Amino acid sequence: MENDITNNKPIFVGSAPNGCLQIVCHSKKQVNKVHEIFIGKGNYPVDYEEWDTGKDKKYIITYAVGKGDDVGIC
Repeated sequence: MENDITNNKPIFVGSAPNGCLQIVCHSKKQVNKVHEIFIGKGNYPVDYEEWDTGKDKKYIITYAVGKGDDVGIC
């Protein structure tokens, strides 16, 4: 079970020249919230990775930013 300290860690957001955003979360709760927000804005998830284990575990999600036909492949 994830605690409040993990859920309150900052989320890292990086951008790529191809217009994609890479989000690094520290908990599944953060992943779910980010996904809800990004999908709601018309962005498309193109990659998902889990790094490390235990308290150091990170979730990396990459989104193509755009709407409808404007969404590119990263």
